Amino acid sequence: MSKRVVFCCLVVVSCVFLFAGAARADTIGVTGSFTSFTGGILGGGQTFFDFCPAQSCGVVGPPPGPVPTCPDAGCGTSLGIAHVSFGGNPTQDTISQLSFRVDSLTKNELIFKAARDPNSSFLHDVSPAHQFKLGTLTFTNGLWTADANFGFSIVAQDFTTSASHRFDGLIHMVNTPNTGTPQQNSDFIYITDLTGNPVVSPLTLEPLPSIRAYELADSPNGSNSVTVDLFGKFGSLDLTGIDNATGGGFIDVSLTSELGGPPSQVPEPATFALLSSGVLALAALKKRLS
Repeated sequence: MSKRVVFCCLVVVSCVFLFAGAARADTIGVTGSFTSFTGGILGGGQTFFDFCPAQSCGVVGPPPGPVPTCPDAGCGTSLGIAHVSFGGNPTQDTISQLSFRVDSLTKNELIFKAARDPNSSFLHDVSPAHQFKLGTLTFTNGLWTADANFGFSIVAQDFTTSASHRFDGLIHMVNTPNTGTPQQNSDFIYITDLTGNPVVSPLTLEPLPSIRAYELADSPNGSNSVTVDLFGKFGSLDLTGIDNATGGGFIDVSLTSELGGPPSQVPEPATFALLSSGVLALAALKKRLS
């Protein structure tokens, strides 16, 4: 067998393995939950939370309530640092919708809806080598008194390999002073690790962007609720991107009150590696044959 034929066979085999790895399709089940609240209580009156498990969201609604939560010195406390653990197991969507407000003021809301295939409880044909949509995250900007942190966990169970992948972190909510444009006045959230450091995407090596919701009073489209797509890939469970904002808000690269503009979209390294391998193989083949 000539060297040319051997080389061509090696190129073909390499490409087959590359594309086979990229085309591997697993069945994934995604669940998520808000697990805790920590933040300042600076206004008078009680702080209320409404909980909504995934099995009842959009069906029978949250439990009758609101459910009163008075985590510091009691329900009469109007000043202090509050901490409350919601408990539960995030693999069971314990609390996937959380509404919170002071007294009868306009509610704030966090909702995580795990991605599902139509007519299924799972995602099918997911390539474990690439990022995939974990679900949608909704932030509604009501009236609140201070910044806050919400425990946030996502679990992705790979039923093809029987592996379980998990992300545990915080959603940090920032109240901005309402002294500027509607964009500047927007309160916002961003995702951190458990120590409070912004989560960095392994694909861009940049922090995930912030998610900003307009104040209802000056929203350009009359909405104070924004929904985005949240993406991840398997390492443990790495969050890789936030995109496709809809509703009354937008995505910004900045994690401070100073706006920085929309984040750039960068193809993931696995895509680069696959393309580069193919280009190099073709170039080498052309050189050999010339």
